[in-house]
Amino acid sequence: MDSLSTLSHPWWPGLTTFQESRGAPAVQGKLGLIFQTRGELDKARKLWTKALDLFAKIGMPHMVEKVQGWLDGLPNAGEDRS
Repeated sequence: MDSLSTLSHPWWPGLTTFQESRGAPAVQGKLGLIFQTRGELDKARKLWTKALDLFAKIGMPHMVEKVQGWLDGLPNAGEDRS
């Protein structure tokens, strides 16, 4: 386990890992956009799902709505993407 995963967050005392902070879901969302642009939609979906869950956990409903919109815009897994 890396050292960042054991840090507590000073602004959100109930959150105990780096992944649960505001930065991690934002990075996951941006990486998802990169994978979407590259056509790697399964990777984008996976990252956006993680980001959505973390944004919900830390109480950022406007970001939950934004990321859900990105997910809704993807074809269903296994659908023809052409």
